Amino acid sequence: AVEAQAVRASANELTFDNLVVGESNRVAATVARRIAQGDGAPSKTVYFYGRHGVGKTHLLQAIQAEMEASQDSRTAVYMSAEEFMVAFVEGVKRRDTSDLKARLRSADVLLIDDLQAIAGMGGTQKEFFSNIRAVAARGGQVVITADESPSELGSLNARVREELQGGATIEVSEPDEEMRRRIVRVKADGIAAEHPAFHLDDACVDLIVRRVRGPGRQLYGAVCNVFTATTFVENPVTLEDVEAAVRRQLGDQKPPSIDQVKRAVMTVFDVTKTDLESARRSRSIAYPRQIAMYLCRKMTTRSLPQIGRYFGNRD
Repeated sequence: AVEAQAVRASANELTFDNLVVGESNRVAATVARRIAQGDGAPSKTVYFYGRHGVGKTHLLQAIQAEMEASQDSRTAVYMSAEEFMVAFVEGVKRRDTSDLKARLRSADVLLIDDLQAIAGMGGTQKEFFSNIRAVAARGGQVVITADESPSELGSLNARVREELQGGATIEVSEPDEEMRRRIVRVKADGIAAEHPAFHLDDACVDLIVRRVRGPGRQLYGAVCNVFTATTFVENPVTLEDVEAAVRRQLGDQKPPSIDQVKRAVMTVFDVTKTDLESARRSRSIAYPRQIAMYLCRKMTTRSLPQIGRYFGNRD
């Protein structure tokens, strides 16, 4: 019974045991595990970035879970940037931010999630900067996640950007097809540990992987939807049920946004958003930019002048 409880707990928690590792996140996962085990990191400040849903939060919470499970003498503090902002604003209203400072600066490993939530907020960023500097200055480790790299995160305070760029910046990209299949299997196995009747055969897994093109979080959601519509209500799992669950999750297919087209082109041609919007005319930049503009015209509802504005205010 104790073993069964442990399996259920690990299936529901975000740990290294249920983190699927592939080429898209191998470096980030290795660095995160070394931090959790106290084996050192490439820098006192480590910055993981990537699209929403690729597993950045999983990495942070896995570090905390690993430290707690091993009864590490170090203190880990996890906080989202939004929670930091709320706590700071409340402290300012009380004219006392000492509780927030004490909590953060007591950390040996400070884990801050979704930094983009405070981009553009001058006072909040200033307080954030002073706290991460204080942790690093006394030998602590700071690990931060965001949707974009420091150079591309808009409205980021210059001192904060320089601090982050001076540390280790590691991208977590989207999983390839084989990794996506493993993600579905891990989620299904986690549910099956508590509900043994739940099983996805290869055809069901292939359907989910083929239809759900989003990151790992969307794949998790698809498996949960299948479970809810079948085993949870004591119905068998059929391919038709999987198809229906995926359709409910995705809804009607909508045209992509310009940002989605940009991301696809950035991935295929290995260029940055700054490259696509720049005035550079070298073929290595101009050709991907032309492809992106062409796809925006063909696949979105935007007009040519609108598309031009999204690519560096071109006509």
